[in-house]
This record gives sequence, C-alpha cells and structure tokens, in this order.
Amino acid sequence: MKQSNIKDFIIIGLATLIGFVAGAGLTYNYFKNKMKENQGYHFNATPQDPSTAGSAFEQNVTDPSQQPDFNAKTTSILFTENSFDFGKINEGDVVNTFFEFTNNGAQDLVIKNCTGSCGCTVADWPKEPIKPGMKGKIKVQFSSAGKRYKQKKTVTVVANTDPSNQLLYIYADITPAK
Repeated sequence: MKQSNIKDFIIIGLATLIGFVAGAGLTYNYFKNKMKENQGYHFNATPQDPSTAGSAFEQNVTDPSQQPDFNAKTTSILFTENSFDFGKINEGDVVNTFFEFTNNGAQDLVIKNCTGSCGCTVADWPKEPIKPGMKGKIKVQFSSAGKRYKQKKTVTVVANTDPSNQLLYIYADITPAK
C-alpha cells in the first residue's frame, strides 16, 4: 500500500469516527431531553408474551392518576424493613407478608399506588391518608405458580414523598413441583 493511500485511509477512518461520535452525542441529547419532558417516566410497552398479562408491561406509569400530586406538600415514609425473604417454598404456594411503615414527616402520607414487578406479586395498601407519626401496613402477596428456584420481586410504592417512589423487595427460593 502506498504512503498516500495509508494517509487517505487514516483520514477517512478519522472522519467516520468523528461522524459516529457526533451522531451519538446528538442521539444522547435527544433522549435526555425526552426524558426531562416525561419526568423520567416513559413506559408504554405492549406485551408480546401472554405470560406478561397483568404485569408492569400493561401498566402505563405516565398515567397521572398513578403519580402523586407534585404540587402537594411532601412527607416522609420510613419502613421498618424494606425487604422480606420467604425462604424455601414450593412451586404453586401463595404466600403473604406485611411491610410496616411510619409517616415520619409533617404532612399526611397519601399512597397513590403500589405496583408489583410482575403479575405474581400483588400489593394492598391503605387508601386513606396516614397522619404524621401514625403507622400503616402494606400487604404483599406472592404466587409462586410457574416459578422455580431463586426469585427476587419488587413492589414500587408511589406516594407524596421525596423521592415519590420507594422500592420494597421480596425473595423466595422455590422448589420445583414434581
């Protein structure tokens, strides 16, 4: 290869690299601005697999009814524990636990929603405001049907807190059915 061909090759390679980096920067800025517009929430996926029915894939977290009123005064929530391990359970078992919390802020605590990471995890929460200093419980039910071995699931608690989303975790080690 001639000396001039090598220089041309290097120049073309550098031009291509610079174009790629510039394009990546534009793409990054575009998505960063879109995320700001949507307050970081943009999840409108449609399930392709029927096993995701009832899961987070069907939930539209940009739905204003599922978000706290950001103009309302915020408070603070303190969970006694934010995780629970069911230990060894059998495939098909349905188990429950409670997550206790205290409103340790100065305003009423309003829980807008509690969403499991999949259809196997369902939460029930107090629908009435919790006064400052008062306690409450969130019941979490986990169905191990169709699940095997170690599992980790989450429940997202949306409330008038800062930050507005709190995560609760459940774990199980599931013995497969025979």
